[in-house]
Amino acid sequence: IVILCNTDGEENRKKVVFFLFLPSVKYQRKTFHYNMISIVIPIHPDETTAGITHCIEDIQRKTSNHNHLDKIVLVSEKDLSSFNQPLVASFQYPQLNRATAMNRGFEKTNSKIVIFLHLDTTLPQNYDTLVIDKLKTNNFCCFKLSFDVKNSALKLVEKSVNHFRNFPYGDQCFCLNSTYHRKIKMFPEIPFMEDFKYVEKHLQPEERYQVIDAHIVTSARRFKSQKGYSNKSVFSNVQNNRRLI
Repeated sequence: IVILCNTDGEENRKKVVFFLFLPSVKYQRKTFHYNMISIVIPIHPDETTAGITHCIEDIQRKTSNHNHLDKIVLVSEKDLSSFNQPLVASFQYPQLNRATAMNRGFEKTNSKIVIFLHLDTTLPQNYDTLVIDKLKTNNFCCFKLSFDVKNSALKLVEKSVNHFRNFPYGDQCFCLNSTYHRKIKMFPEIPFMEDFKYVEKHLQPEERYQVIDAHIVTSARRFKSQKGYSNKSVFSNVQNNRRLI
């Protein structure tokens, strides 16, 4: 540090040099975002308060280390501000389909990892540690599929998805490296089947098989007909999905 000071008047200004010694300090980059997860949940306007509350509480109960969880983001056409709390943020937008809601929710996150969760799907215990470990070497992963109804036809669907299919369902909870997801322009904003189009367009074949060895549990209601979960209603739904692909 150099300081100019007067000793014998203006004409005799002298330069005095001080040496300031500071202890060596090692600065480290903040890396806490690497282990932090945001969960984006698109909410249909018809969903009940009880269903949303149960989903939030279930996530918190299944989180093994709460330092891993950065934020739960709720996105809907209706006002969900009553659910806001330190770990939960809600955002309201008009005219949303599921893909658009997930994209808008993703834009509100600031973590290394993002999980896209459907409201009628529950995560496995310790999901956070499982996802972090898998995404250390991958950009995309998901969980194995199981339904909340025990039925022989649904069992075949589970088996086909978990063992034979190249394309995961969105019900399996897409877990993504945020930088990668942003780079490939997020979900295609189409009315439905955005999960299939996303995988088909963006993910390389070797990445499609990064499945965590743990099961989510999702609702089987879309497979149900007036006669219940018949083989015909289940496989009709599967065939419709294949035609859309």
